[in-house]
Amino acid sequence: MAQALLPIEIDKRFWVAAEKLNNIRNLIAHNISNKGLNHKIDDFIASVPTDWPGSNDQETFELSIWFLFVHISSFVEKQLEPSMAFYMPEVISEN
Repeated sequence: MAQALLPIEIDKRFWVAAEKLNNIRNLIAHNISNKGLNHKIDDFIASVPTDWPGSNDQETFELSIWFLFVHISSFVEKQLEPSMAFYMPEVISEN
């Protein structure tokens, strides 16, 4: 839903990464066995357009989540699609 509310020209790689992170959350939340979890985490990390030299796997995962959060949060600071501004005036007035 958030993607639909924001301008089209925003870099799609971040939405792909967010979807991959949500898939990881779903795997953990809805399965007793976490088969394939490490592969999904590696796939998510590879989808985040940055590199964390010198960090271990856990730190890289955490830094990638943080990077994604900060980047997607910054979208709110940018202008919403004009059709959505009507429905979210608080976002416009805060900027």
